[in-house]
Amino acid sequence: EKKGMRLGSDRIQHTDIRLIAATNKNLKELVAANRFRADLYYRLNVLRLHLPSLRERPEDIEQYAVTFLERHAAELNRRLRLSRAAMEVLIRHPWPGNVRELQNTIERIVAVCRRDTVQADLVRQMMREDEAGEPYQASAVEPIRQALAAARGRKAEAAKLLGISRSTLWRRMKNVQ
Repeated sequence: EKKGMRLGSDRIQHTDIRLIAATNKNLKELVAANRFRADLYYRLNVLRLHLPSLRERPEDIEQYAVTFLERHAAELNRRLRLSRAAMEVLIRHPWPGNVRELQNTIERIVAVCRRDTVQADLVRQMMREDEAGEPYQASAVEPIRQALAAARGRKAEAAKLLGISRSTLWRRMKNVQ
């Protein structure tokens, strides 16, 4: 328990907090090289957990993919499923961006998929475009309409659903009108 004062206050308040921090760096080595503060390291180093990356636990990919697919499809009032071949493509991918990359990929798939079953070719296309940093180039009219409907017309939220910036959404809307 710590004591502190709120900015602008003259009263001391008691707080009880826990800080959770994550890194992919070896902080002990950084402390030894004077590149990380030792006092901060020892304050943070109370409980250490190793969370394996998604590529270290491919058996979890299917459950995550199904969960994300159901969640994002429900936001668009849709029901989708992944074909077995599409699931195999997801399972074989190394996922350097970890669970967040998988979630974003599934979100983009939901935004552009026009069928009830997601096919492997669409999954491969989304992954190729993600690696190349290129946006999805198919007819953008339907995914944009679906995203806008799901976001109740809020363009920032629609852009988030599509995995693109607001300016990209505006540009695409302008190009398809």
